[in-house]
Amino acid sequence: MTALARREPLSQYHLKGIPTGGAIWHEINRSQDKSEQMSEGVLIDEAMSLGLQAELLGMLDGSSQYFDARFFEDLDHHSRRLRSMALLHLQFAVTFNYTGSETRHITIGKIIHSTYPDYFEAWKLAGIPGMSSYLLRKMLADYRSRSAPGCDG
Repeated sequence: MTALARREPLSQYHLKGIPTGGAIWHEINRSQDKSEQMSEGVLIDEAMSLGLQAELLGMLDGSSQYFDARFFEDLDHHSRRLRSMALLHLQFAVTFNYTGSETRHITIGKIIHSTYPDYFEAWKLAGIPGMSSYLLRKMLADYRSRSAPGCDG
């Protein structure tokens, strides 16, 4: 007799390790989600290596043409924190022309400015919350096309 014939809740099967309903979809797409997040981190690393820290900062603070507010309006508390720390890390990188991966502190007057490489890495691993991966790819493609040999831009 099947679970439906016995009127057993399907959640019991999920607890026994048999995926049901939305859990099946989640299981199918879990590996795709991980590879998507990894590729986003690689894209961020590529942008950083190309010297596009200011553009990345603009994508997070709203000053870039590649900014889209919809990507951080509905973030949960933890994603907002990661986005904020990535923003601070990028502000330091842009302001002080810093490209290293170590934690640094610079004191100006009574203000201590710091990098946050661990939070920046966590932000990338979390899938760059607050930034569109599509717009990030577009920004990199636009940069490559402007930088291509023979380009007047």
